[in-house]
Amino acid sequence: MYRIIVICFALSLLSGTTAMAAADGQRLLLRYDAAAGVMRGEARIVLPAAKAMDLSLGGLTVARVTLDGDALTPAATLHFDASDRERVLSVEYTASGDQQGASGNRIGDDGIVLLGNWLPVPSEPLPLVLEARLPAGFAAVSEAEEVVRTEEAGGVRVTMTFTRPVREAAFVAGPYLVEEIAFGDGRTLATFFFAEDGELAAGYREKALGYLGRYEKLIGPFPYRRFSIVENRLPTGYAIPTFTLLGQGVARLPFIVDTSLGHEILHQWFGNAVQPAAESGNWSEGLATYLADQLYAADRGEGGDYRKGQLIRYASYVNSDNDRPLREFFGADLDRTPMAKSNRAIGYDKGGMLFHMLRTTLGDETFYAALSRFYQRRKFTTAGWEDLRAAFEEVSGSALGEFFEQWLTRADIPNLAVDNAHAGYEDGLAVVRFTLRQTTAEPYRLVVPVTFYRSGGAPLEKIVPIDTASREVVIPVEHTPEYLAIDPGYDLMRALSEDELPPVWSRFEGAGRKIAVLPRGADSARNTPILEVLRELGGELRKEEELKDSDLAAASVLFLDAACDRARGLFADSSISGPGVTVDVRRNPLSGDQVMVLLSAADSRQLELAAPKLTHYGKYGYLHFVDGRLREKKIPNSDAGMLYRIDFPPNGIETSRLDGFGRLMDRVAAARVVHVGEVHTSTGDHDLQLRVIRELYGRNPDLAIGMEMFSKSGQKALDDYIGGHIDEKEFLKSSNYFIQWGFDYRLYRDILQYARRHRIPVLGLNVDKGISGKIAKGGVYDGLTQEEAAALPVDRDLDIAGYYQRLEGVFSLHGGHGDFGNFLQAQGVWDETMAATAADYIAAHPDRRLVIIAGRGHVVRGTGIPPRLARRLPSLPQVVVMNAASGEPGDDDADIIFFNSAPPLPPPAIMGVQLQEKDGEVVVIGVADNSPAARAGIRKDDVLLTLDGQPVASAADVKILMLDHGKGDEVAAGLRRQQLFGTVDVQAQVVL
Repeated sequence: MYRIIVICFALSLLSGTTAMAAADGQRLLLRYDAAAGVMRGEARIVLPAAKAMDLSLGGLTVARVTLDGDALTPAATLHFDASDRERVLSVEYTASGDQQGASGNRIGDDGIVLLGNWLPVPSEPLPLVLEARLPAGFAAVSEAEEVVRTEEAGGVRVTMTFTRPVREAAFVAGPYLVEEIAFGDGRTLATFFFAEDGELAAGYREKALGYLGRYEKLIGPFPYRRFSIVENRLPTGYAIPTFTLLGQGVARLPFIVDTSLGHEILHQWFGNAVQPAAESGNWSEGLATYLADQLYAADRGEGGDYRKGQLIRYASYVNSDNDRPLREFFGADLDRTPMAKSNRAIGYDKGGMLFHMLRTTLGDETFYAALSRFYQRRKFTTAGWEDLRAAFEEVSGSALGEFFEQWLTRADIPNLAVDNAHAGYEDGLAVVRFTLRQTTAEPYRLVVPVTFYRSGGAPLEKIVPIDTASREVVIPVEHTPEYLAIDPGYDLMRALSEDELPPVWSRFEGAGRKIAVLPRGADSARNTPILEVLRELGGELRKEEELKDSDLAAASVLFLDAACDRARGLFADSSISGPGVTVDVRRNPLSGDQVMVLLSAADSRQLELAAPKLTHYGKYGYLHFVDGRLREKKIPNSDAGMLYRIDFPPNGIETSRLDGFGRLMDRVAAARVVHVGEVHTSTGDHDLQLRVIRELYGRNPDLAIGMEMFSKSGQKALDDYIGGHIDEKEFLKSSNYFIQWGFDYRLYRDILQYARRHRIPVLGLNVDKGISGKIAKGGVYDGLTQEEAAALPVDRDLDIAGYYQRLEGVFSLHGGHGDFGNFLQAQGVWDETMAATAADYIAAHPDRRLVIIAGRGHVVRGTGIPPRLARRLPSLPQVVVMNAASGEPGDDDADIIFFNSAPPLPPPAIMGVQLQEKDGEVVVIGVADNSPAARAGIRKDDVLLTLDGQPVASAADVKILMLDHGKGDEVAAGLRRQQLFGTVDVQAQVVL
């Protein structure tokens, strides 16, 4: 199994160099005891003269220790004072392991891996000669620049020599197919692969040659005479001096040769040949991440995407509870815990971004020249951040103290914001103005990339320096841009904005609080595999029926069944039937900085196969596994850079393309559902609504009207009024119009009267205002009773693309008071109830067209009622109509736009009183100064009994009786007034 392509051994163990190495250092003899499943070792260590030395024997089973032939008592640590002569220390011991490698060591007849606690460890590094007696067909590797392999009776002897002093070493052996080729200046590249993976070796060697050549050109000659790529049975990924150790499962992954292999090879220069000084912090992982992973992505034209991924990982795992300065990063564990990933995000990702910013600051030539000088000067020694800084300052001629100081010693990262961004003209020149802010407690010194975009033009890139909390920026431009983007190429280490941060699995892993929701009545045993993952991540399990909205808003949430009611109330029915396991990560609608995960699993076996693999796919927001194999993966879209709209060019249409009302209505009439949006106070919008209704009725009288203004509970009143069974006054009282809606009824009167005359059914679409008000204050499950919540549509989708962002704007326009998550739920219930009511009606009346009258925001084509109707009735033809005269609709808001205006209504008749219903009476609680009521002598605390002889029992009665009055009309008000000796009836003539 041992095949030599080119033999490159230049020295034997009897050479002068090796003899000196053995004399000055340590020599180990290892024998594999197959019967006992252990490695038996004999160590011979030369203790230097005039130097004290400690020797650690922890983890070893020691049989015998001698010093110059005299027996010593074994101990976990042996101390030797300085002597005036060299002494020889011998240790006979046994190193153990297990077949699974749980201890870090694995000893078996199909492979041996010894990574820790397998040899005596001196307190000072010493050269090493390691001789191993192994079964026939085995090959071995360790830190070594010289290797001799000799066949012997019943086995093989491998002797490995490393003249560079070491304290500890790794030893790996197994039935390897070993292949070697030459590279560079007399150096050897070897692959150690198991026979079943032998076909992978050639590809690894080819890729490795490319990496070796690349780094020799950038940095300097390869530091050792040998380099090996070694496969092993444990799930490892280590860079060890002279070789890299890859787990068998890792080596088989097709992308490893294009990613991790180059990273580990680069560590031979930085991390092994030049080691981080223990007290200074570990700079090597960040440098390897940058020179390998990040630059490989840049080679593919994906550098910005890779850097964005680094910032997403940082945002996922690092927060104010666990952040720390980069200087305090000393190394990274390879376990999957959030703390370990937080550590790696600091050392690898923030460290990598530091070097990227340094390169963009200094330029390529200076950057690589400084790295090369640093390497040559510090090779085979240790180095700290100060040594790196000195090399870059020396080559660049620039003082870099402030740069390194802020990026190494601060635990926070820059957090940028833009205010008041707009474009305009000054002295005939297009100008962009904005305020650039830093929201960290102490400003950073930054150079911020800014890019401007406009339709049909090339992007314009600018640089904005900032070292204060805020800066007013004025940038002249040749053409007015539509968008401004801060750092779209991700050249800064900074916090991402909410719209840049996609919902991905890593954000659930790294969340400060994680909740898994057990569906109502479900058995937790079925979910054991994913609950094990949750336990490792430090999450908690909660029953669905125990959850409050406040719980969901304060955590990242994993719904163990995407079809459970709580999940459907946020994302509609998102369960996926079929084989395997699906993981769908969404933004948490109740808290923008959290995520929610929708899990669908065919059965517990599928979950068992897929769940342990999730931690490898943190950058994805959608994963689908079948039998444990990944079949589909997606990264959700998010903004590239911090994006701001700064100009709104007007939309237009060629007059030759304008169509008349009738021809446009031909298109409208092709739809089963016609949405006609409105600004509630616009008479032009209501006039257009009536025109559309009349035109459609004239074409086909099988028509119904759905209205946002009425709730489902008012349906009987609507039916009775349209059917002619009650008059308008009774209708308005029975439907609770003035409580449910409250806008001037005259705006809708013509539509309702037309429907009544032609017996066109009118449908109350909405939820009761009291319900939506409770949700806006306390959420669905905190604000409503169980009965009220159960009456809502089960499927409510708050995650439709653009919905969250649109309602954020609406929330801000209303002052941003209260809880946005509750506001979002209230609006979602409003929209979903209208869609569900309409869908039920259409299903029950398959031949009838429905005209929906609602506010513009509710009928927006992409985020309002239309997509919710389409979810319930997928093939339903719909059209959205809006009136441009009351405000230009957005690009994707409507299908057809009319230009329609109408004169405003006459001002409503008012008396100038505030009324309150008390004990079945209407009491005047306030009278406006100089109002018609004040001039007529109406007083505070009067009880209003009649208007124009009609009894008044409620405030609604007053509004109804005043509908047909106008300015200048006279109204007779009957009042009861409390006087000193009792009450008296009073008549007041009110001139409106």
